[in-house]
Amino acid sequence: MLQTKTSKVLHAEEYQQHIPLFLNKHTCGFIHSTFKNGFNISVGGKLFFIGSTRNGELPFGIHIDSLSIQKMLAYLEVKTAVKWDIKEQELHFLAIPYKVSLQKARSYTTHLRKRTGSIQNLSNQLVVFLHPLLEKNISTGLGCTIEDFMYSYVESNRSDKQIAHYIYRLLDALYLKDRREIERTLRFFLGRGQGLTPSGDDLLVGVLAINSVTSAFSSSFLHQLQDLLVYENLTTDVGKEYLFYALKGEFSSSVINVIEALLSGDEKQINNNVDQLLAMGHSSGADTLFGILIGLLALRRKLECQKK
Repeated sequence: MLQTKTSKVLHAEEYQQHIPLFLNKHTCGFIHSTFKNGFNISVGGKLFFIGSTRNGELPFGIHIDSLSIQKMLAYLEVKTAVKWDIKEQELHFLAIPYKVSLQKARSYTTHLRKRTGSIQNLSNQLVVFLHPLLEKNISTGLGCTIEDFMYSYVESNRSDKQIAHYIYRLLDALYLKDRREIERTLRFFLGRGQGLTPSGDDLLVGVLAINSVTSAFSSSFLHQLQDLLVYENLTTDVGKEYLFYALKGEFSSSVINVIEALLSGDEKQINNNVDQLLAMGHSSGADTLFGILIGLLALRRKLECQKK
């Protein structure tokens, strides 16, 4: 083991249900990155977040109370070795007087499943969803406000801004079979923006959340995104991790709550969950909401085409 016998056990409160199974197969790793509210470990080529639920329950999260996290962060350094103790269900850290136990923690799921009739149901909530986004005049991390984009969209007035041009291309790409055109569009968004989860990645996560409950978008789009993530280094490790999970239908609870509220049609709940997601990160929440909006617009376009 990496620690001394005097290491203090810190008990996690909850974890994504598949994490222990993965750690049982891949027991060695290292500290990848640290933040104010937690840190990422890299094990077996995947990232896992250990920290608070400030941004919701994450699809690769082990959540622990804030006080315990602050105690650990005082000692942690990037590249510090990490080892999983299969028998004790504990994470051990080199030269750090703490270890994290999952024995008393509860497991949670982060999966968004497909729903019958979801395309029509979600499309019906477009105006309700738009209201708080326009009311708050939300700025995205992609250099445009949602209000400006919607004005150009409703007026069929194609903006001369580069980002608006590529959003229109994305709306088309969601239904294309031509993987070369899909690739050109995805390359614009992947890794675009600042931070550990670039704005373009967050937008794509929002789009994929809509697809998870509808299966509306083309398999070519999904396969091309998967290939770019696997074979090329177009974005950050953290951004890539969120997208890999999103392709499997796994999202943070903050995203899931917005989608579930939209499916229920509860306007008050939609507004509350939009506010919660909006508070996430510098612009991550806003960019993810923008992606959900793009997904809803794509559904509406599909329904309108079917009526013609």
